[in-house]
Amino acid sequence: MTASSSTVVRSLLVAGCLVLATGCPKKDSSTPDGRPKPPPANIEAAQKPESKTTAENLAKEAIADPKAAETKYKDKVVELEGKIDFANKIIGNGKAFHLAGAKKNPKDVVSVGIICFPTDAEQEKIWWLGKGQKVKVIGHVTGINTLGVYLDRCTVQELEKSPTVQISAEDLTTEFAKDEAAGKKKYLTEEGYPKEIIIDGTVTDLEQSKDGFYTAKLAGKDGLTVNCTINKETYESLKKGDKVTIKGDLSGFYKNEKHVNVNTAFVLKKG
Repeated sequence: MTASSSTVVRSLLVAGCLVLATGCPKKDSSTPDGRPKPPPANIEAAQKPESKTTAENLAKEAIADPKAAETKYKDKVVELEGKIDFANKIIGNGKAFHLAGAKKNPKDVVSVGIICFPTDAEQEKIWWLGKGQKVKVIGHVTGINTLGVYLDRCTVQELEKSPTVQISAEDLTTEFAKDEAAGKKKYLTEEGYPKEIIIDGTVTDLEQSKDGFYTAKLAGKDGLTVNCTINKETYESLKKGDKVTIKGDLSGFYKNEKHVNVNTAFVLKKG
C-alpha cells in the first residue's frame, strides 16, 4: 500500500465514524433513509424560532442530560449560531451538514454535534459552506441522542465568508512543486492532518483501483496532477475533459507519485 492510499484509508475510516452520526436517535422513530421523522407540520422550512442559543451550548445541554434536553427542545424551532464542522457530501451522506458542538471528553475523536438536514431549496448551497465558517441555522429539533442533536428543514444564513481555500489545480501543483514545505504548512494542519480545499480544474484521467477506490485526476503543471478520491456515482458521471470544481480534504503532496492527493472529494460544479 502506498503512502497516499494509506492516507485514503485513514481518512475514510474517520469519515465512516462521522457518517454514523447522521443516524437516527431511535429505530422506531426514524424514516427509511435513517434520519428522525420531521415534526408533523405542513411547512417546507422552519418558521419563527421558539428559542435561540449557540450550537456549542445546545450540544453541552445534550451531553449533560439528553432526556432533559430532548424534553426542552424536541419538536420546537430553534435558532443556532455556530461554526461549520463539515459540509461534505461524502461524509454527510449527501443529506446533512454538521455544526461543531462539544466533546464529552477532550480526548474524544468525535464530538456531539448538531446534525442539520436542509430544505430542498438550501441543498446545493450548503456544500459550499466551509469548515470553521460562522453561520446561523434555523430548524426543527427532531431528536437528541448520544451522537448529536438532529435538526430538520433547516435554513442557513452565512455570517462570514468561508475560510476554505479555492484554487486551480495548476496553481496548487505549482505551489507544491516550488516549495513543498510551504505547501504543507499552508494546506495541512500543524499536526499534518488534511485541510478542506476547493479545486478548479480539468479532468485528465479517471481510474478505478483493484482495492475499490475511484480517482479523478485533474491536470496540474509540469506533469503533476491533483488526484481526487471520489465515490462510484461521481466517477460514473465524469469523463475526460470535463471542467469541474471539486471539494475535499487535501491529505498531502506525493512527489515520487507526482500528485497532490485530495480525499472525500465530490463535485460542486461542472462546466
